Amino acid sequence: MQDLGDVELGEHNKLRLNIWDYGGQRIFQSFQHLLVVRRAVYLVVFDMQAFLDNPAKSYSFLDFWLHTIFIHAKASNPSKNFKDKGAPIFLVGTRGDQVKKPQKRAKISELLKSRYADLLEDQLVTNTEGDLFFFPVDNTSSEEEELKRFNDLRSLTEQSIVTDKLPPLLADGEPIPYVNDPVPIPWLNFIDELRKISSERKDKDGNIDDEYEPQPYLRTGLVPSTSADLDSDESAAETAMKIAQRCKVFEGIASEAEKKVRLEIVLKDLHELGLLIFFNSNESLKSYVILQPQWLMDQICYIIRGEIF
Repeated sequence: MQDLGDVELGEHNKLRLNIWDYGGQRIFQSFQHLLVVRRAVYLVVFDMQAFLDNPAKSYSFLDFWLHTIFIHAKASNPSKNFKDKGAPIFLVGTRGDQVKKPQKRAKISELLKSRYADLLEDQLVTNTEGDLFFFPVDNTSSEEEELKRFNDLRSLTEQSIVTDKLPPLLADGEPIPYVNDPVPIPWLNFIDELRKISSERKDKDGNIDDEYEPQPYLRTGLVPSTSADLDSDESAAETAMKIAQRCKVFEGIASEAEKKVRLEIVLKDLHELGLLIFFNSNESLKSYVILQPQWLMDQICYIIRGEIF
């Protein structure tokens, strides 16, 4: 599993996406749901030739991913008058150079449709131009027709994001495209401060400061520390709560309890955007926020592979 960085779509209003490449190996499936969030679009890629040769094996792969997205990529703050359809999903078939005949592609489409149409009726983006349930591609070809398929898929991906609607984060109003959901200035300042902590520091000449070690995680300050914590000296340790306070995220909020509620909202929102990892389902998880998602994935992979880290 690897963070492939950002990509900007659109010519005028820039849309920046954080791209993650999930490993398809079964051994990694136990933790990949950690990065499955609602504010995203998912391209589930499968091998068309392998699907025709061994449908059962391909179904096993597709079943896992499609059910994982169906379960986890739902709105965390649903409105009373809004039924969330879930994050958009594209089924993308590779090996277009091996499966060229329209009859074979049509057969794959029918098999996929009969298995997943009911489950993904609202989430799946279908290939209306090709009259298929999926999007076949051939990344070995530079022919104009094949390049058009890629460009069409890219455009549909962008369109599915900019039109995807969710209830406003801080109000129970009408659903709006979440890319247009305004972010308060203090929240942006808070994000910048977290990035400073978790990123390499450079001098004015662009040289990396070797003495500074970026922090991959941070105590939230939502839960009192204990002697068993990684940093139990709460008075000296920097916390997300202290940074948020300095950035005026709690402007107009006097109650400490309400401040904690607001911080949880902010951290969950940043989690949904793929900028960090934060879970608040229990007190232990709520104690820390992971500032570098790739760092957490690497540590888990080291354990699975039996390596020392």
